Amino acid sequence: NGARGNPRLLAVSSECELTLYELEAEGPTSGPLVSASEFTAEKLLQLVVSLRLLSFVDARSFLLLNSSVVVQLQWQQGAEPDTLSCCSIVLPPKAPLDTCTDYQLCRGILFVLTTAGVIYVFDSAEGRKLASVDLPSYHTAGLGEDEPAPYLDSFCLLQVSPDLGTAVAATQSNTAFAVDLNHYFRYFSSKQGRTITETHQDGLLVIQSVQSIWISHNWSFLDSLLPFSLALSQKHSWRTSLVPPLLLCVAASGLSLVLFAVSQEELLNRLMVFGSAGTVDSLCHLNEWGRCAIPIHALQAGLKNHQLDTVDFFLKSKKNVLTPPSGYILPDQSAAISTQSQLKNVQDLCPALDLLRCAIRDNHTEAQSRQFSEQLLSITLAFLNTQVRAVLSATEELDENLQECVEILDSYVSDLRTFMKRFPWPTGGDTSTLVPSPIPVTEEVENDYWSSLSSEEVVERAVLTRQIPRAQAYLRSQNRPDQRLEELRSTGLRLAFNCLTHKDLEQATALLRNMVRLWLCSVEELSKQSYLSDEETQRVEFIKQIEALCAVPETRCTDPVGRQRYEIKRYHLFTAFGFSVLSSCAFLLSGFLTLSCDPGVLWSYLTSHHDQRRVTEWIESLAAQNGDPSSAPQWPALTAEVVNNNTRCSAHMRNHILYMLARRGVFIQAEMADFEQLLWRLGQAGGVMQASPPIPQYRSPQGHDLHTRFIHHCLDNGLRYLLYTYLEHNRLTPRNCPALADNGLYESHPWFEMLVKMQEITRDLSDPERVFQASLTSAQVLIPGSQAMVSSMLLEGHSLLALATIMFAPGGIDQVVSQGERAGSSVSRVDPQLLKMALSPYPKLKAALFPVSGPRGTTATTSDISVYHLMQSLHPLDPSRLFGWQSANTLGSTVELPHFSSPHLVSKYALIENLDFLYYLRHGRPSFAYGTFLVQQLANSNEVKSQLSHAAQQAYSLAMLHFSVPSVAAACVCFCELLGVCSLKLRVDLKALSLILRLRTQRPGGTTAKGSKLVERETAEELLFDLEEAVKDSLKRKGTSQEWALPIQFCQLHALPLSSVYPQDCAADSQWLHFLLFVQLHTYPPQQVRSLVTQFSPALQAHLTLAFQNLQLSSQWRVGEVEDREAQGQVTLPSEEASDPPKELFQVLLQSQEQASPWRHLLGEALAQHCPTLTILAACHQVGLSDLLQCLCVWVLTSVDEVIATEATAHLEESPQRHEWNLHDLSIIWKTLLRKCRIRPLIRGFQLFQRDSPLIHVLLMYELCYDYKNYPEAKKKLIEFQKCLITVTTRTGPIYRWVECQASVLLLTMMQQCSTQYELRRLLQLLADMERLLKSNGPDFKKLSFLSQVLQDTSVSLSPRLLESYSPDILQGECQNMLEKLQDSGLFHKARQVAELAGLPIDSLVINELLQDLGALKAKRHWERRETRVSFWRKCHEQFRTNSTGPGAASEFFLAQAGASEPPRGSVAGTELLCVQERCLLLSLAGYWLSWLAQAPLARLEDLEKQLWTSRVRQQVLLTAMEKESMFALPAPTIAPEENSYEALIREFSFSKMAVLNEPRYLSLDGLPSFSPEEEGGEKTGLEEQGALAILVGQLLDEGCIHEASRVCRYFSFCSRDMWVVLHCRGLASGELQAGLQDMLTFEGLPKKSIPSCKLHTTLTVELLILAHDCFSLTCNMEGIVRVLQAARHLSHAHLAHSEHYGLLVRLLTGIGRYNDMTYIFDLLNQNHRFEMLLRKKVESNFRLKTALLDYIKRCLPGDSEKYNMVALCFSMCREIGENHEGAARTQLKLIESQPWGESALIKVLTLLKDAAESYSKDSCVRQAARCVKMAKLTTLQLHFLNHGQDQRVINLRQSDLLGAIVALPRCYQAFVLSEAYDYSPDWAEVLYQKVILSGDFAYLEEFRLHRPLPACLFEDISQKLTHNTPPSSAGQNLKRLLQHCDDVYTYYKLAYEHKFFDVANMLLQDSKTSSYLNDRLGTR
Repeated sequence: NGARGNPRLLAVSSECELTLYELEAEGPTSGPLVSASEFTAEKLLQLVVSLRLLSFVDARSFLLLNSSVVVQLQWQQGAEPDTLSCCSIVLPPKAPLDTCTDYQLCRGILFVLTTAGVIYVFDSAEGRKLASVDLPSYHTAGLGEDEPAPYLDSFCLLQVSPDLGTAVAATQSNTAFAVDLNHYFRYFSSKQGRTITETHQDGLLVIQSVQSIWISHNWSFLDSLLPFSLALSQKHSWRTSLVPPLLLCVAASGLSLVLFAVSQEELLNRLMVFGSAGTVDSLCHLNEWGRCAIPIHALQAGLKNHQLDTVDFFLKSKKNVLTPPSGYILPDQSAAISTQSQLKNVQDLCPALDLLRCAIRDNHTEAQSRQFSEQLLSITLAFLNTQVRAVLSATEELDENLQECVEILDSYVSDLRTFMKRFPWPTGGDTSTLVPSPIPVTEEVENDYWSSLSSEEVVERAVLTRQIPRAQAYLRSQNRPDQRLEELRSTGLRLAFNCLTHKDLEQATALLRNMVRLWLCSVEELSKQSYLSDEETQRVEFIKQIEALCAVPETRCTDPVGRQRYEIKRYHLFTAFGFSVLSSCAFLLSGFLTLSCDPGVLWSYLTSHHDQRRVTEWIESLAAQNGDPSSAPQWPALTAEVVNNNTRCSAHMRNHILYMLARRGVFIQAEMADFEQLLWRLGQAGGVMQASPPIPQYRSPQGHDLHTRFIHHCLDNGLRYLLYTYLEHNRLTPRNCPALADNGLYESHPWFEMLVKMQEITRDLSDPERVFQASLTSAQVLIPGSQAMVSSMLLEGHSLLALATIMFAPGGIDQVVSQGERAGSSVSRVDPQLLKMALSPYPKLKAALFPVSGPRGTTATTSDISVYHLMQSLHPLDPSRLFGWQSANTLGSTVELPHFSSPHLVSKYALIENLDFLYYLRHGRPSFAYGTFLVQQLANSNEVKSQLSHAAQQAYSLAMLHFSVPSVAAACVCFCELLGVCSLKLRVDLKALSLILRLRTQRPGGTTAKGSKLVERETAEELLFDLEEAVKDSLKRKGTSQEWALPIQFCQLHALPLSSVYPQDCAADSQWLHFLLFVQLHTYPPQQVRSLVTQFSPALQAHLTLAFQNLQLSSQWRVGEVEDREAQGQVTLPSEEASDPPKELFQVLLQSQEQASPWRHLLGEALAQHCPTLTILAACHQVGLSDLLQCLCVWVLTSVDEVIATEATAHLEESPQRHEWNLHDLSIIWKTLLRKCRIRPLIRGFQLFQRDSPLIHVLLMYELCYDYKNYPEAKKKLIEFQKCLITVTTRTGPIYRWVECQASVLLLTMMQQCSTQYELRRLLQLLADMERLLKSNGPDFKKLSFLSQVLQDTSVSLSPRLLESYSPDILQGECQNMLEKLQDSGLFHKARQVAELAGLPIDSLVINELLQDLGALKAKRHWERRETRVSFWRKCHEQFRTNSTGPGAASEFFLAQAGASEPPRGSVAGTELLCVQERCLLLSLAGYWLSWLAQAPLARLEDLEKQLWTSRVRQQVLLTAMEKESMFALPAPTIAPEENSYEALIREFSFSKMAVLNEPRYLSLDGLPSFSPEEEGGEKTGLEEQGALAILVGQLLDEGCIHEASRVCRYFSFCSRDMWVVLHCRGLASGELQAGLQDMLTFEGLPKKSIPSCKLHTTLTVELLILAHDCFSLTCNMEGIVRVLQAARHLSHAHLAHSEHYGLLVRLLTGIGRYNDMTYIFDLLNQNHRFEMLLRKKVESNFRLKTALLDYIKRCLPGDSEKYNMVALCFSMCREIGENHEGAARTQLKLIESQPWGESALIKVLTLLKDAAESYSKDSCVRQAARCVKMAKLTTLQLHFLNHGQDQRVINLRQSDLLGAIVALPRCYQAFVLSEAYDYSPDWAEVLYQKVILSGDFAYLEEFRLHRPLPACLFEDISQKLTHNTPPSSAGQNLKRLLQHCDDVYTYYKLAYEHKFFDVANMLLQDSKTSSYLNDRLGTR
């Protein structure tokens, strides 16, 4: 833009001239182009042959001259352009300039396209070539082997995206080609062997894909790698715009958009989801694609977003699904095939129709979506009807397929018809399907007349003639756009507006009135059918109010309603335009002020109009509302929230409002959030230190109260004195204010702790501990570095301070001196020696505290010194003159100073007088007067009444004498009240005398005579006359009639005729209403009223006389009966004759005034006449809470019919009119009405008479649930009920129990009255969410709700018994019944939930569920697989364990299944084996569960074990037989036993793990079957079974199951040699058998045939030694262990080593495991070169073996590194290996440092470091591995220098040499290697200063940027180094170039300015990207 903000245009002429134009607008619309200024760059363009404008942005233009020179111009206003840069571009020789066809400049990069398809990329600033893109080669490389290469030549057009990511080129043959530059430069250029020498900082790597284009008419897709021809003929007129991933092409024939990587279907789907169906339809039509199919998810998205066009488009695409195929059908193709395809189409359409049906149903239930539901319903039904019509019209007879199609469609139609409200109107005039209705001829004539009118004219005529519905029908029949009611309404409003524009008020009013009346008629009809929401109903009421106001005649009057009538006529506009409720209320308020509207609306209205008077009145009414709750407020309640959210006034008025509210203790939320503003407001409202807390409800965002927040505020701002005063004023202590006990505040503000401790002293002056703590805290604050301890004071030299502090310590100085360091707490603990040393400067004090003769305090030292001796030097407290009365003061004189209480002076000179009560009354002390009266006069008197009367009379006389002294008068009044005498007369007389005295003192010439003279008047009549004059004078100043109450009371108390001054004045002014109110209020006598009525005018006198005739009045007035009148209340005007019983309301009210209890009389009349209103009037009397209860009972009884009332009062023995109602009666009424479902009388009654009762909320909850089914709102009422119930709890217990009982009755009644299970479930869910509502009684709603939820969707329902009488026993019984029913139905999950709820045992449930699963499994084929059975039985076990099933029940279950697991007769061996294995598993499980019994039956367990082993023996026999019968031997199990589920389960539940069976007797040889040397086996088993037993017993012994093996041998009388050996060895080990060790070695006890060879004998000897050692170790038999070790040593040397049994040596060593005691085996193996055999032994104790081996090598073979490495490798000791390699490498480096070194030494170091790093990494030693890697890199760098002949050293450097070495390195990465290896952080600013600034090595800088960022501080450090040094001349330019890399613009500008690079600074200030930021930064400094 130019200087004036207008756009500018740069144009190029055919003569290569440049012209700059500025665009201006002429007139109100855009005008022609006007040339503001014209400049021609003649000098620049003298030698120009061709000129091409590349860009013009921000007053800068790029030009291409002669296709080879790029010029940048800066254009300025009114001056020639400046040349900023000029450079030439050089193309390769193979690309001459005449082959360049198109140029593009983008982000400073110039792209040149040649006809051959090569794009050259140049830097526009310097002209150097950056890269090139070969399009034909790139395209050819992407083709397959069989794909022909197209001819790509004659490229003519180029476009590059703004982000430099995508380039698109086009050829003369209408072929477009797109290339992803990111992909090209990353992959293709490297494959072709090309490299890019330099890239631009912005880069060219952005876009995602490289693809070709094919283009249809207007939209294009990039979908394959092949180029496609563009459908455009005018190639020369292309205008392109490329935005990734879009390409926009403009030609003369139209607009084309090219999309990349998007297919046609994907595009249409996206448009359907994120756009509209109309767009998709238009696009398909434009490209002639045909309507495509829409996926169902697009339809679902359209329904979710309420897009009807999407649904319509979807249904249109499916309209031909049932159309029969047209054309020729093959002869062999039957018609059934065609109808089958139609049926399939309908079935495929069903999901979409289901989706539409669900959408219609869901939206139909929501009021805001009902319109969409109706429109969707119309579209769907039209589609379904069309499809049905298509099927029925296509054929005469329907076959099975078409019949099913029609049934499917009809089902949807039937379902959707339920949502219809009315049948739709026919559109397009098609009424052939409707039944014709008789239309009068007049309507046909009218329709013919309307056909000649336009739509607006039809609407206008219809509105004026009130025929809007018929006009709408006519427009629908004509299919005109105005047929919708909204359009018709808009047309009518537009017509009315046109009439108002032409000032035709009458027609505009008629149009609006008729439209509104039509709307009102429609609304009333909708309201009858309950179709309107609450807000719409309020609008209707608002319109009706204004309609009623407009019905007032237009007469001129002063009434406000009449004055505003013309303004209120605007209601038609409100109705027509649909204003909101808030606007409606404001509209009503603008016409007349109503106080019954919403407080927020009223407040907003008043403040927006700045009605300060009413606002002030409203605020001032708050005090009256808060002070007198019974008074009816004139204004609604005003809360802080209303003020905060609805104030619409100026700041001044708002501040004034907030000030007035603050004075009344109201603060808005906005100021409560700002604490400083709140303090300011509190300062206006009386300050923070008031008598009561100003804001008790205040809570800060952190949850602090006002005290805590104020304390924090004072601490943060250092307001110490204010804080002290605040704490003192509010009496805050750490006990009532948590902030004062916050240790965090003490630490951050030490003086705060001192302040708190100092104030604690004043709280309890008798506690010396507080003084002690305060002293410690003060010392800590005032003495720097001191601790809060007495010892610290002594150590720092503050001896006297410490001694003064000790005086107040617990126990005082005696405790400290006597106990010393054994004193109580650490703070008061003092070393006596330290105290003595500290008191050395004070020898007398030291001698007094630590006497030499004995302990301080003994008899020898008590008189030595006292506190008075210590105070001798304190002159103000000189003990010689003071404290003489103290016996301990031996220094003072014994003479006592005279004082008023000295007994001898009192007895000698005092005048004693007894003060009576009148003395205290004269001094204003009524309580002392009352006490004196009781003691002196009433205590010894027998005539109490006469004394009281006399005292009261004396007080009365005294008050009359001193009536002008307020203290005396108030004391006399208080004294009378204390005596129990009414003080009304005294108060009235005092007030009367005060008024008379004020009148006399204010009159001109009057005197200020004392009140005593006023009392001297002879009669009270004279005083009454003066009082009347005083009241008249007061009325002149105040103007209120309430002042006349005083004279009336004066007359009544003194038995005078009532004052007639005010009634006479009313008669004189014709104020008859005030007259009647006054005489009625003060109960004037009838005769006096008659005389006063005569003073009215004749007309009023006649009216009043006539009015008095029909009133039933009270009895005659009796003068002097003041007390009776006070008790009876007010009386009405008199009448001479008695009247009949009352027939109207006022008669009843007047009659009630004569009764002793008017309100009781009204209640009786209410019951007699069945009138609830009388109960409200009765409650208006001053009655108590119990009286309101009676009003409530009567109200409810009179609000229901007589049948219910009779039932509710049937328990009464007396008449209801005379009954005194109580809570019991109300309970019966409550139950009766709840049982009759009459809830509304109860709600209204409690709202009227018990508005604070919690039962109101539970009644409203009943109504919401029972009548409206509004459960969310009912939940809110329950929450409020709970809150109120807590409040009742804090008041009184019986009321709480009664309220709880009634609530319980209501809730139980609600549950019993629920008609459906759904309602009961919702109600129980509601009650369950509120925890336990009724604490003392009532059912557990949570359990009932859960039970109802569980029984949902089942045939079992909640028992009514639970709802009638709930108890835990009944709950369990009913749940047991439900449990059985649910089990019968197979609902085990729900049955489990019921059992858990009721606490019922679930053993049978679990078993039945498992039996059901077992039956289902047995019916399947895979039950024959062992894995299936094992898995199921494991699942059964887990189920039992999870559900805590009883062990007995679980055992019986498995035992029963074991009995059923018998193989069928004649089954094959495989089936029998499976059954036997299953039986084994089941018996194991049965035994396992049986063992968990509290007293496991041993005999039964042994029986089960025997059955198990019988089955196991049979299993082994079957396995052996199958192996023999098999052609091949059975393979060994391929899976480990722990992976075999069956074996794992058998092992897990083995009987050997049962401790109850493992008795010691099974480990002895006693009872074991006798061993026969000739035969091994048993007598009771066969050969097969004996073989199987031998195998199984051997397995048990191998597994160490000795007890079980012994039991098995005993079960089957089986003789096992191995069993005998084991038990014999065990007996030897335990000492039970006595035999020598040599006997074991020679095996004399075993048969000779058991030792076949010497090798076997030796092996068995070794194993027996190992076993013996284990046994001795278990029994801790040290002697046995020693004997075993001796035998092992003998065996090793004598037999094993001699026979070369080295394996047995290793076995003996590792088996015994005592490596330190058996090192001789290490020696034997080492001597015989068999040491490596130890490394082959992978045993569990390899860790101990590893430790022993390493220890042995270090001790015995210290120089054998080969064995050490071998051991380390064997045991994977990677860390130790790494430490060895690293140590060797560092040793080698030390050697290199001390002697000449070469390449081989460094290679060795490098190899060692690599091996060390690898070893460290294997052991996860990351830090050590990284250290070795860094050293390896450094070694590699040193080798690099050696290989290139450089003598620079980088290893073995000292810390001081590192920076110099880094600077000397030529490359930046070498510096990083060096710094990482030495863990050194160099000064990079110095390094860059040396390398870049001084040497100009910018390649070093670029390499540095790859590793580290360039922060702003780095540039500043380099700048400082340049400033402080004397660099060469080139350093400045290097710095200038370096600053280009600074990303911080401000630092860049500052350094450029400091070094006088003004061109750079100006460039930054002028650049649009940086100028704004710099201006802001420079402006703020």
